[in-house]
Amino acid sequence: MKDYTTLSVFLVFLLLWTSTPTSAEPDLVFVHITDVHLCDEDLKNSYYGAAKDVDPVALFDQAVAEIEKINPDFVVDTGDSVANADKRNASSSIELFDLYTSAIEPFDQAGIPVYHAIGNHDVVGVSDKNVDVNESGYGKGLFLETFDLDKIYYSFDLNGYHFVVLDPNNIDPEDKKGLIYGVYDDQLSWLSQDLSNASGPVMVFLHEPTLNLLNVEDLINVLKTADVKMIFSGHRHEEEVLDSFGIPDAVGGAICASWWQGPVKDGSSEGYRVVAITDSQIDTFYKAVGTDKQINLAEPSDPIVNGEVGVKALIWSGDNVTSVSYRIDQGDYQPMELAPEGIWYAATASFDSSQLDQGYHALEIEASDDEGTFTQKFSFKVSDEEISEIGDVLSHIDTYMGKYVTITGVITAAFASTPVIQDETAGIHLYAECYNPPKFGLGEMWTIKGKVTTYSNLTELKLHYPEDAIKSDEMGEMPESALKTASEIDESAEGLLVEIKDATVTAIDGSGFVIQDETGETYVYGKEAGFNTSTLSDGYVVDVIGIGQQYKDMYEITPRSVSDVTIHTV
Repeated sequence: MKDYTTLSVFLVFLLLWTSTPTSAEPDLVFVHITDVHLCDEDLKNSYYGAAKDVDPVALFDQAVAEIEKINPDFVVDTGDSVANADKRNASSSIELFDLYTSAIEPFDQAGIPVYHAIGNHDVVGVSDKNVDVNESGYGKGLFLETFDLDKIYYSFDLNGYHFVVLDPNNIDPEDKKGLIYGVYDDQLSWLSQDLSNASGPVMVFLHEPTLNLLNVEDLINVLKTADVKMIFSGHRHEEEVLDSFGIPDAVGGAICASWWQGPVKDGSSEGYRVVAITDSQIDTFYKAVGTDKQINLAEPSDPIVNGEVGVKALIWSGDNVTSVSYRIDQGDYQPMELAPEGIWYAATASFDSSQLDQGYHALEIEASDDEGTFTQKFSFKVSDEEISEIGDVLSHIDTYMGKYVTITGVITAAFASTPVIQDETAGIHLYAECYNPPKFGLGEMWTIKGKVTTYSNLTELKLHYPEDAIKSDEMGEMPESALKTASEIDESAEGLLVEIKDATVTAIDGSGFVIQDETGETYVYGKEAGFNTSTLSDGYVVDVIGIGQQYKDMYEITPRSVSDVTIHTV
C-alpha cells in the first residue's frame, strides 16, 4: 500500500460512480487512463483536423506528471494508446508506440506499474486494405512486442483483489481486415478458468464497453460466476457508468477528449479516472488534466428535480478542506456535511424543491480550504413533467449536457446511424449505442430516454439501453418542412426538417454538393440518402428537403432519400 498522506493532487472533474463515503485509508488506489490517441501536432492536424490549440504530447506529459504525484498502486490504460496504428503498417506504427512509451517512462522510473489493454486503433493495419497482413508486427504483434506481453489478455492480483485485462478486438478471419467486437472461444474459456481461481473481488479492464460487444450476454454470464465489482472501459470518449446486466461498466472519458478537438461528448475535458477501493467499496471520479482545485456535482444527477433533493459535491484540493456550503440562486449559503471519501472530500445536504418556483435555478457550491475559497456553479430545473420538450432542452443546453432526459416525438428521418426525432418545438438526432438497438421508421412516434451529448458539434440524444425507447402503437403526424434560405441553415435549423427552393448548384464532390441562393450558400450531404452526385452539374437549379445538421464547423442539409432532391432546371 502506498503512502497517500503526502499526496499533492489536483481536483476531480466528474464523478462516475460512488457508494457510501468512508474515512478509512483505501486498500489501493489506481488510475484509469484511456483513449490517449497519442500523436504529434502534425498528425493531429492532418488526421483529426483538430481545431483546438493543443499539443498532444505536452498534454499527455502533463497528465503523466499529475498521475505520478498521485502515486497510485498502478495505472491501467484501456486502449487506443496511439492515434491510428490501425491505418498504418508496422514500421510506420513504431514511431507512434515509441512516442507513447517515452511519455509513460516516468511511471517506470517512479516504480508505478502500467497495465495495457489493446484498443481498436492499436491493432496495426486492420483498417487499411493496402497493408500486408503477412508483415511482421501486423495486427496485435507490435502491441505485444511494445509492452512485452506474452498474451493479449491476462490477469494479476494486488492487495487481495483480482484484476482481469481482456481483448474484445477480433480480426475478421476471412480477409484479416476489420474488427469484430466480442470475447469468444479460447479467451472466454480462459476467463472462466481464471475467475474460478479468483479468491477475492474482481475488476475487469477492456477497451470496448461490454454493451458494444456482439456476445455481451455470454461474457456477462461468465463474469457473474465470480465477485465482479466493476468493469472499466473506454472507446466511447465520454464519462458514463453503464448497467451491463447488473454489473457497473465505468466507461472512461479520454485523455485526448474529442480526438484533440475539445471536450468529450458529454462536455468533460481531457482527463482520467482515479479509483479508490476500500473494503470492496469503489469510489471513482474523473479528473481533468491541468486542474488545481475543482468542485464536481454528483447529486442531483438528473437535470430535472422535484420534491426533496439530495445535494452531493466532490471537492479536491491540494490543501485541507475545512468547510463546504451551497446556495440556490442568490440566496444565503447553507452548510453541508463534510467527510473524506476515497482520497478526496464529499459534502452532502438536501433541500425541498417544492419551495422553489417551477423552472430553472442556479446551484452554487463554495468550498473553503487552507488557501481560501473556491466555487462552482451548476443549474437544474424544478418540474413535475416527465417529458421534456426538445426545444427547451436545446435552449438550456448547459443544464442538460451529459444528463438524461425523456422526450416524445415523430421520426422525421430514419438514417441508419443517427435517425432524427422532432416534436412541436424542435428536433434532435438520435444515436443508439447499445446492444440490440431498436429500428426506427419514418413517421413513427417514439418516447425515448437518452443522454444529451455532442459529436463533431452535432447535439445528439444517445440511447444506451433499448428498453428506454418505447414505440407508440399509433403513427405520428409528419411535420411540414420549414422553408429556409441557404443562410438560415445554421444552429437554429439543427435537427429540423427543412426545405430550400430554387437554389443553384455551385460545387460537387463525391459526398454531396453546394447550393446557393440570394442569401448565401450551404452544403447538401447526400451520402445518407444514397444520392448520386454524378447526376448533377454546376448551374443546375434544385429544391432540397432534408434535416438541418452540423458537422464540426459546417452547417448542412441531409436529404433522407433521393426523392428529397428535385432537379427542375437543367
